[in-house]
Amino acid sequence: MVAGKTKRIPWNKGLTKETDVRVAKGGKAVSKALKGRKLPRERVEKSVARKKELLSNSEYRKNISEKISTALKGKLRIPREIRTCLYNNCSNTFEVKNSSTKRYCSVQCAASDRKGIERSVEVKKKIGVKNKGRKLGPRPKKVIEKALITRKKKAEKDGYYHSEATKQKMRQVSKINWSDQKFIKEHSGSNANNWRGGLSREPYPFDFDEKLKTLIRERDENVCQLCGKTEEENRQQLSVHHMDYVKENLDPKNLVSLCHICHLKTNGNRKYWTKFFQQGLKLKNIVI
Repeated sequence: MVAGKTKRIPWNKGLTKETDVRVAKGGKAVSKALKGRKLPRERVEKSVARKKELLSNSEYRKNISEKISTALKGKLRIPREIRTCLYNNCSNTFEVKNSSTKRYCSVQCAASDRKGIERSVEVKKKIGVKNKGRKLGPRPKKVIEKALITRKKKAEKDGYYHSEATKQKMRQVSKINWSDQKFIKEHSGSNANNWRGGLSREPYPFDFDEKLKTLIRERDENVCQLCGKTEEENRQQLSVHHMDYVKENLDPKNLVSLCHICHLKTNGNRKYWTKFFQQGLKLKNIVI
C-alpha cells in the first residue's frame, strides 16, 4: 500500500440481504442479468485448473476442513449408527445414516452374498431397465477388461470359453430361437454374423473328392482331431476341414478330420482356429 493512502472499505462490507434492502435488490438484479448466461470456455478451464491447484495444496485443504468444522460445531448432525456387514464371511463394521438401507460394507460383499441366488424374471427386467443406457465408470471397465483377458487366455489354453452348464443353457436358447421364423429371417443370409459374401456356396475343386477325404481320415486314424471321438462314437463319417478356409488349397497339411459338431464350431472365430490348427497339430505326412 502506498504511504499516505488509506485502504478503501467497500460500502456493503458486513451487510446481508436480510439486514439491508440495497444488498437484496442488487443481488436479485445481478441474478436476473446472469440467468441463462454461459461462461466462456477459457474462463471455465482456468477456473477448473485453479481449483485443482488449490485442492492439491495440503495446507489449503487443512484450512478448509478447519473452517467447515468450526462452522458446523455445535450444530445438529444427521443421526448415524454403526452396522455390521451381513455377509457371513465378513465381520467389518461401517457407519451410516439411520435412514440408510445399506446392509453390506462393500459391493464385493453384497455380490458374494447374492451369489447362487436365482433372481425372478421381473427382477431381471427391472435391473435391465435401470441399467439401460448407463455408462460404466473407470473401475467397472477395468474389472470387465481384466475378466475378458482371463477368459481369452483360458480359451487359448483349453480351446473353449464356457462351462458345460452355460453351454447347455445356450443350446436351449438357440433351439427356441431357431424354431422362430422371424428370428431365422433376421439371422440368415447376408444378415448372419459369419456372412462372407456367399463364399460357402462356391464349388470345391474337382480334386477334392472322396478318395482324398478317405486318405485324410485314414491318416488321422478316423478320429476327430479336436474332441478325440471316433466315427463309431459319432455314428457318422468325419468331415474334412480346410485349416486356412481356402477351398483351393488341397495340401494334406492343410486338411484335418473333424466330427460334425467340431466342424460347425470352427466356422466362427476363424483367425483363432487357423492359428490353433497350424501351431497345435502335428499331422502325419501322406503321399497322394
